[in-house]
Amino acid sequence: SRFNPTQISILAHSFSTIRYRDMGFWDSISMSAVSKLDSLTNDQLVGLAHSFARNHICDQMLFSELVAAAVTRMHNFTPQNSGIMAWAFAKVGRGDAKLFGSLAKAATADIRNFNSQNLANTVCAFATVGRNDG
Repeated sequence: SRFNPTQISILAHSFSTIRYRDMGFWDSISMSAVSKLDSLTNDQLVGLAHSFARNHICDQMLFSELVAAAVTRMHNFTPQNSGIMAWAFAKVGRGDAKLFGSLAKAATADIRNFNSQNLANTVCAFATVGRNDG
């Protein structure tokens, strides 16, 4: 891909903001992102999930790779990262057991640092996908 991780993140965010629906564009972003997931920061990783979910696009390959990356990095997620990632997966109807199990463990360990918005996003996401982990 000719785009670096920052460019991928900015493009996805910008085009999700205007609700751009061309699937060719989103397929390109997905392929570019998957090839560079290891280079994305946690905020970029979460932002990518948010951008796709905001447009109701559940690219199976991307979201499967996002699960693997998020589970590996969960110990470094901020409460905001956790809440947004949970929301994004719930928004596209993916209640992945590995992801939500990791989110539950991380949230339980770090609950004192969750503000009301982070907590609401996370709890609502668990309820939306029918998970009661933890």
